[in-house]
Amino acid sequence: MTRELERATRVAVPKQKVRTAKPPATSPASARWTPRLVRGLYNVWCGACLTALIVLIGLRWLRYSSWSTTPMLNDFLREAMVIEAQTFLWAWVFGTVKGPTCCARW
Repeated sequence: MTRELERATRVAVPKQKVRTAKPPATSPASARWTPRLVRGLYNVWCGACLTALIVLIGLRWLRYSSWSTTPMLNDFLREAMVIEAQTFLWAWVFGTVKGPTCCARW
């Protein structure tokens, strides 16, 4: 009977939890400027894409206007259109495909 009484009055004692190392404390100053830096870089990137688009449209307008009848200007504009189109498309594709996956961590 005493064993049954001991079992009935026992209190469950939780096991000691294993304590892991605490993560290093981040300073409030670095935590404040990181989102601002990312947002600033994003704004610069958007500005560069918009500038490339404007230059691309301007080059195409100039290329197909009557002002580009001189051979020297015509050859330059033809090559510039190819380079500008590739630059704009690369920036746009990178921004829409890789941008959301790269920046998702922040």
